[in-house]
Amino acid sequence: MSRITQGRLVDGDLISASDLNSRFNEFSQAGALNGYNLRDAAVDLPQLQTGWFATELVQATIGKYDLLHAAPVSVASTTAAPGTAHIIEDGAGTPTPLSFGLGGASLAVGDLLRVYWDLSCYATYTGTPWKAAGAIGSWVIADGASGTNVSSGASCWVAWLQWNTTDPTLATGWTEVPGQSDFADAYSADVGAALADTQATTVVPIWIDTALSADDGVLSTTPLNARIGWRGISGVWYYKPPAPVTVYGLRLVVQGIYHPATVSSQNLLVLDPNEGGAGQTFKYTSGEMRALVHKQR
Repeated sequence: MSRITQGRLVDGDLISASDLNSRFNEFSQAGALNGYNLRDAAVDLPQLQTGWFATELVQATIGKYDLLHAAPVSVASTTAAPGTAHIIEDGAGTPTPLSFGLGGASLAVGDLLRVYWDLSCYATYTGTPWKAAGAIGSWVIADGASGTNVSSGASCWVAWLQWNTTDPTLATGWTEVPGQSDFADAYSADVGAALADTQATTVVPIWIDTALSADDGVLSTTPLNARIGWRGISGVWYYKPPAPVTVYGLRLVVQGIYHPATVSSQNLLVLDPNEGGAGQTFKYTSGEMRALVHKQR
């Protein structure tokens, strides 16, 4: 495009008819200024225009709408590997996915899909599940002749993103999004996911357990247990497709209890069924999911 460069007006300058005619003539040159380079590329923000920057912008409420947490959805923890992930629902057993409609969102090479989600949740527990036999998160710290059993504090639930690229009705065809594991991969005697394969995962901590201050090098036998309580969690995932793909929907699933581990030099999150049980649940109400498709121009 052409560019017109003019010095600014200062106090005391006189403007004559000739000056004004000269200015108008400059602005009326062919290609100098038009609706595109004055409005679209300068005054207005082009990324807010439909068809320029965002070709799709969809949002949906996920979970059960309950601001007071009076009757949240409760998810049982897994007590045997590999377990089954829970689909975020409305409380009546009906999943609450984000839908792009029957036509879906068509992504071309170079486009960018961004997904954001949040959820109000509370990972509960009773007793001291980290002391269960075989619990991964159990640490025993020397305490005189015996030891104090405390949790590593790293036990957690995981929520991750799935998408549907095959079924416009969203009845079947759900799979993990690219870069995301289903947390059922086998690692020696454990199942879980490598951290490199958790690109669309939100981690939800459960408890904090510490021993009291040491006295003459001896830890107290009464650890401090702290509940995390209700909190708002969030996550984000983006994707640039290597080939054209149509996305019909997105949804969030959750499972627990998991714990960090290292197997064959790989950093993992693995299922800890020994910490699971009736008292360990994941409660949630509602949240939002938003998806935005950026069109490359």
